[in-house]
Amino acid sequence: MKEAYDYLFNKCAFNENDYLVVGVSGGPDSMALLHLLIKLREKININIICAHVNHGIRKESAKEKIFVENYC
Repeated sequence: MKEAYDYLFNKCAFNENDYLVVGVSGGPDSMALLHLLIKLREKININIICAHVNHGIRKESAKEKIFVENYC
């Protein structure tokens, strides 16, 4: 996670007050990205918009939707 955070902080061109739209399904990959962006927000004033994506492929999709809503 630290390497991913460092990459986001040092290599991505985020500016103060930028808006980032993040597609979040509720799975581990997208939740990790959302978590890292929230941590990054502590250093750079960015606005995060979470767009839930329910692929509806797995039976866990409905539970993940609720999880993402509660997390946000």
